[in-house]
Amino acid sequence: MVSAESRRPRFAHRRFECNCVRAIIGRVINTSFLRQTREKEAEVLRTADDIYLIGWSMPETDLDQISLIDVCMGDRDKPLDKVTVINCGATPEYFGRVARVFRVDPGVIEIYNNGFLDFVTANGTGARKETA
Repeated sequence: MVSAESRRPRFAHRRFECNCVRAIIGRVINTSFLRQTREKEAEVLRTADDIYLIGWSMPETDLDQISLIDVCMGDRDKPLDKVTVINCGATPEYFGRVARVFRVDPGVIEIYNNGFLDFVTANGTGARKETA
């Protein structure tokens, strides 16, 4: 009978070590990229007139993003002019959360709640959008 240990490749441990090194190098590179991306995101959140949310369900577990948005909305000199939400079948509670997180009146939110085609069609024809 052949044991599971003897079936393991002889150099499996070396391959594992190599993957760990790649993962560590990747983490260092990605950390820098993610930090720069987050800084750009924060700057846009602080200065933009309009925000577009495309397909983000804004899960309550996404505390990092929600916290970043909250801090940036507090740092703004003026409120957002408009928040455009492109989603599919989102609930009224979702749009209420969007209004709270982005610190806007629900009437400022333009809603396209039948998917991206809804947004494209409405903007291509000038059709009226829903509001919260």
